[in-house]
Amino acid sequence: MNELEKLERAKLNTETATISWKEIEPYFAKGMVIYVAENLDLIDVAFQISRDKTSRVQQWIDKGEILREFDELAARWSEEDTVVWCVVVKPWVLVQESHINAH
Repeated sequence: MNELEKLERAKLNTETATISWKEIEPYFAKGMVIYVAENLDLIDVAFQISRDKTSRVQQWIDKGEILREFDELAARWSEEDTVVWCVVVKPWVLVQESHINAH
C-alpha cells in the first residue's frame, strides 16, 4: 500500500461514525445505502468502492457480503432502534451493524 492509499484510508476512518438506523432510513428509502457484512472491514469496503475496484466489489456482492437490498434487516434495525457504523462514499452510505445499543 502506497502513502496515498494510506492517507485515503485514514481519511475514510476519520469519517466513520455510529448513528441510529432511523437517521439513515431516508437514504435507505432512496436506494443510497449499502449493507456491509460484519466479517468485512468497513473502511476497506469504502476504499475499494471509492477506487472503483469493480472486480473486488463484485466478489463481495456475489458472496452476499455487501447488499443494496436488505429490507428485512432494515425493518428489524428500525424496530430495534439499532445503531450502525456508517461512512459516506458518495453517492453511497455504507452501513454495518455496530452492536451498540441506542437506548
